[in-house]
Amino acid sequence: MKDDNNMISRRIFFLTDMEVSTTDGENFLKHIKDNAEKHTIWSTVVGVGLDLGAEVIQSVSRTIGCNYCNVRSARTFDELMNTEFHYTVTPIGFNIELSIAGERYTMEQGYGSPEIHQLQDKIDTRQSIKIITEFPSPMNDKNEVRGGCLLFKIIDMKKDEVNENFKITTSWDTVSGIRQSNEKEFEFSNDVDSFTHSGIRKSILLVRYTSFMKRYLKLRQASATPDVIDEYQSMRRQYPSLVEYFKKEMTAINDKSLDEEEYKHLTDIAQQDDIPLNE
Repeated sequence: MKDDNNMISRRIFFLTDMEVSTTDGENFLKHIKDNAEKHTIWSTVVGVGLDLGAEVIQSVSRTIGCNYCNVRSARTFDELMNTEFHYTVTPIGFNIELSIAGERYTMEQGYGSPEIHQLQDKIDTRQSIKIITEFPSPMNDKNEVRGGCLLFKIIDMKKDEVNENFKITTSWDTVSGIRQSNEKEFEFSNDVDSFTHSGIRKSILLVRYTSFMKRYLKLRQASATPDVIDEYQSMRRQYPSLVEYFKKEMTAINDKSLDEEEYKHLTDIAQQDDIPLNE
């Protein structure tokens, strides 16, 4: 396969349900890693009908030139193969590093990739992150990027002082192996919920939804200790507010896919658990 620069790359496109033994799964991931590092043969792993496991996601995303995605229906499979295929198999950058200048701002948490979700450095020195490979994302009819968003929660270590802008430098290797960099300056808005882009607004919505639901579902199946029961009941009381917030944001963003998946999941769980909603 040739990219836009007429450079040849080799890639294996796996369609799998990953219903394999532990040994076979480990061998599969080792094969992907060896291909990438020793033979420059990259891989795309597509989970069909179910979400790929955490081990697969972490291993593949941390292997150079490789990526993963999930398809749960005939419609999403058709979109992948006919609309998004070129984006899925064409990396645009390697060894990406994002760095915040100065000592005032640090990264508390990252979302959107296993490589940035669990940052290991101490929070007061966490001013840079690294990503192995990045791929382009398709745009909608409003020229807005769908998916592929990396979201960071930034901490102001001197929040009692006067606001000041902060700079982020992004550096990466191109497919040709040329190191490039870009610097941008940002400022925080005084508004609590201020969005410069609907994609950012959607990302924040999904982070809040995911964080709440992961904790709620974990408590739902945990042993019934007094502390667990108290927290679970508290989250049940918060649940209608989350649904109301999600519906409001979904309408503002105007993304029908949220209604088909996440919002439906919210209302289905509420029905299963007999949680009355403010509708």
